[in-house]
Amino acid sequence: MAKILKVEIVTVPETVIADDNETDLEVSIEIEFHKLDIVLGMEYMLYAYLFDVHGSIDVPILLTNWDESKILTVNQENRNDDILGISKLKIHSKNDKKKFVLPMSIRLGKFKTHGYHLSRRLQVFASIIPAIDKCSKRSKSFETNIIY
Repeated sequence: MAKILKVEIVTVPETVIADDNETDLEVSIEIEFHKLDIVLGMEYMLYAYLFDVHGSIDVPILLTNWDESKILTVNQENRNDDILGISKLKIHSKNDKKKFVLPMSIRLGKFKTHGYHLSRRLQVFASIIPAIDKCSKRSKSFETNIIY
């Protein structure tokens, strides 16, 4: 199984314009592959999730489904972290260590609270999903009536 060694935001914008829907940045992720990964030519999907952290870091829950994986979070202080961007890349294990640079965009969207936002506390959560792994998927929500 591969191991993520380092996750860094390479290009941090000094400012983000609130009216601008997308501000570009780059994320560098360094991965070390196990010898068995290389022998088997394992394929992974690399995900990077850009968060705006509010207070304590939310606990990430990853529903893995290869290239359709989703992330959910559990907050610890009644303050949800905002997901501002997602990037993914299909990777192959060829060398023992490899650095990947993923382009990302900050999507501010609508602010959830009233007031002024003068700064953002950005953090990237990275995950690699092997091609041979468990899969998860939820159904769409539906509504039904209850009779008393």
